[in-house]
Amino acid sequence: MSPSSYNIAALYERQGISARLAWNWREQYLLTTSAANINAPVWAEDYGQLDGSIFFDVTENVKLGVQGTNLTQERTVLRVGYADRMPRYSWVDTDRRVAVVLRARF
Repeated sequence: MSPSSYNIAALYERQGISARLAWNWREQYLLTTSAANINAPVWAEDYGQLDGSIFFDVTENVKLGVQGTNLTQERTVLRVGYADRMPRYSWVDTDRRVAVVLRARF
């Protein structure tokens, strides 16, 4: 588990418009105590991500909107080793994702 993690969100709801912007941040954490191919602990570096969405009421039961994930295109970085030496081991680039969404209530 991370020693600390944070989430801050701004919400707006008025006259048929719903918007959300959220920042999530997590401090370094242990993924595994012994990775099979290197026999050493693997850590994920500090990571923050910005997500957002905006929806409009089309009718009382239908909403149309756009959702965005990882808007700042953050990279997940892994480190391997112990406290005295933890070089970067690998990374994952997760692209920004944007989706058009239609919501309906029945």
